[in-house]
Amino acid sequence: MTWRFQLSLRAIFLLITGIAIALAAVIQVPHVFVFALSFLAVSSAAVLCLRATNSRVRIVSLLALLATGAVFYVLSFGPLIALSEMERRITGQIHLGRLAVAYGPAMRLNQMQEFRWYQSQWIPQDAMGLHLVYPTHISPNLVGTWQTGGDQVVNLRHDGTGRAYGRPAEPLYFEWSSDASEFAIYQYSSKRNPDAWLGQVFMNYSPSDRYQVVESSATHFKLREKSGRIITLTKSHDTLLESAP
Repeated sequence: MTWRFQLSLRAIFLLITGIAIALAAVIQVPHVFVFALSFLAVSSAAVLCLRATNSRVRIVSLLALLATGAVFYVLSFGPLIALSEMERRITGQIHLGRLAVAYGPAMRLNQMQEFRWYQSQWIPQDAMGLHLVYPTHISPNLVGTWQTGGDQVVNLRHDGTGRAYGRPAEPLYFEWSSDASEFAIYQYSSKRNPDAWLGQVFMNYSPSDRYQVVESSATHFKLREKSGRIITLTKSHDTLLESAP
């Protein structure tokens, strides 16, 4: 009885300490510490589960291992992104990033986006993402900078990404695809976003906007919205958008 009480008291103390350290880590210290703490929690739960001889303690330890393992599974996506981008810079290719298919369920279930802030901290400024591994339909004649009849300017790039001005006037990141009849845009909150890193083809997302291509040439092209309104874009130039990362 005494041993059980001491173990229970120790477990409660460690749990409170771990939660306090985790909250402090999320708010004040680097995301690397959050990953290290989650790894330590999984390791401790695994050791406790293996060493436990009491069946009740073993069951509790197993549940703790499953819970900490689930959290570690989600948190490990950030380091995978960082390692994939490191591999791309060194070798020019992405092989490790293909394992991101295993994180598809977590990305779809995480509708509240609690872990998006943490994951985005692992994405470097020059990240390319997986849209290069899974290329979309790109019309070469649409690559370039275009301006509508108003003040809207968009920059469509050959790698399937694009930049446009938002509010305030800072470049927004999006991805695009097009064939002879359709033009689609996939809008993300920022480039350093897990959804943007995964790419719309990888996650099979629905387009944010979809247009019908009415006319296309080297100097202008026309798009038709669902409402039937025609949008005309003409060739332009914008240094800020064209140089935006």
